[in-house]
Amino acid sequence: MEMARLDRYELAHLCGGGERVAMVALVALCRDGRVRITSDRHRVHMVRAEANDALESAVLDAIPVVGRVLGRTMLLVSESDAVQEVVGRLRERRLVPSSRLGRLWQWRRVRAGKRIKDEAARGSAADELGRIAVSGASAIVDNELRKIFETHVWKPPRNVKPLDDGKSRGGPTRLFSTTRPRLASEVCGEPETDGLAPDCVLTALFSGPDGVVLVALICCRWERN
Repeated sequence: MEMARLDRYELAHLCGGGERVAMVALVALCRDGRVRITSDRHRVHMVRAEANDALESAVLDAIPVVGRVLGRTMLLVSESDAVQEVVGRLRERRLVPSSRLGRLWQWRRVRAGKRIKDEAARGSAADELGRIAVSGASAIVDNELRKIFETHVWKPPRNVKPLDDGKSRGGPTRLFSTTRPRLASEVCGEPETDGLAPDCVLTALFSGPDGVVLVALICCRWERN
């Protein structure tokens, strides 16, 4: 069987992606007491820096001295070089597409990977980590640890505030910001003249608020000269 030739990390990536791989490595570290996860804040702390493979090393590298929230830790591990090596081995076996766009024409690889996932779902792995690789958090034996993984919710912080979709006011949906560019008189206190030149207005619109101020200052200095 093709599934028998896959290790637990390769099987985890086929069944659940990079974060499933991180989950398998984290559970292995928690079972041995090398890592602990607090039940109240779901924060991951390193107890002993001992790793048995590259994935466990990636987990330990992602945990600072003060600890790190579980979701952020799993995200960092899923983007690590160790997980990319797992993906590379799956691509060599022609079980995943060579790229995201490759799914459009490498349908034989997609079907091969799905066939193995279905086979794994019907079967029963011998050890706990193998079952976690296939089924996820529901296969964790420890009740407290399983509850942590099943109930933890974490979203990456967003640096940009979402635009108003218009639903709250019943208006049309806004697809981009239409903030009016600031005039030179509004920035420097000069008497308002003709404002910004048309080419500067275009620059301001595509530069955002900081770019608007910068363009306005430049135009004001040019007018003084």
